[in-house]
Amino acid sequence: QVAEMARFIKTSTVPPLSFYGKAGQIASIFERGMEAMLLVFDEINAVAKYDSELRAASAVYPGRLSIMVIPFYETKVLKAFGVAEPKDGKPVIKLLDARTSIARMKRYRYDGGGEAVDAASLIEYQHRFWRGELDTAGLREYKTKDPVENTRSELVPEVVGSTFVPSVLANRSDDVVVMYFAPWCKYCAKFINDFRSMAKAYKEIPSLSFMKLDDTQNEVDFQNYTSIPDVPSYPTFYMFSGEERTPTKYSGPLKYAKVEEWLKESVATPFELDGVRFGKSCSV
Repeated sequence: QVAEMARFIKTSTVPPLSFYGKAGQIASIFERGMEAMLLVFDEINAVAKYDSELRAASAVYPGRLSIMVIPFYETKVLKAFGVAEPKDGKPVIKLLDARTSIARMKRYRYDGGGEAVDAASLIEYQHRFWRGELDTAGLREYKTKDPVENTRSELVPEVVGSTFVPSVLANRSDDVVVMYFAPWCKYCAKFINDFRSMAKAYKEIPSLSFMKLDDTQNEVDFQNYTSIPDVPSYPTFYMFSGEERTPTKYSGPLKYAKVEEWLKESVATPFELDGVRFGKSCSV
């Protein structure tokens, strides 16, 4: 109750309907305890036509969900949320869910209403969100970097959100070791050379692949392939293996020998190296 009261006090300073005006404004609203936001992207002079509809819709979940209007000329914000200025002149609406965390907020596209923005459709969309129906409706969006053009000689190719499924999950035969990294992580920058050396040492094993994923810029739609890996820190290593693509997490120290030992024990497809067989069913 105390925590809920503190959140109420913080969110009471957030207007139910606001207009974007400066960098960091969206993050600031979430930091004050707001759980979700509806972002309405449109020409600023067009919003006046449905301002009353937005105000009515913004009053339904005070302190939990607020609405923000973002002009199309805020190109950096549009790019951050995967919005392309439409040629038909219609507004674009997205919902952000920060209940898990701000860093891992979920994004949903809007499927309500017709030609015009109306309060009834916006309110029903909010109800569906709180009932947990947007995921089952297929409205979840996954952020992804543009596909990386890896060279043929790259020992640890980089996958992105849109290429993870075909490269890692749909590949039912190979064991794939994925290094989840962050561009700003000094430990990732230090260990990537060791990771490449490891990939080079095992490049003759056809059933074993090494890849990396920028976890700060990509989300993966795991669909029904497997459980969703938890990435609490960087770098984090997972082995995806077997028909079910079950992820096996490495939990030891960031040392080449220890990661290699885990790799040899975790592969689903046994392999032989220097006369010794390795794999889950073999004793190392």
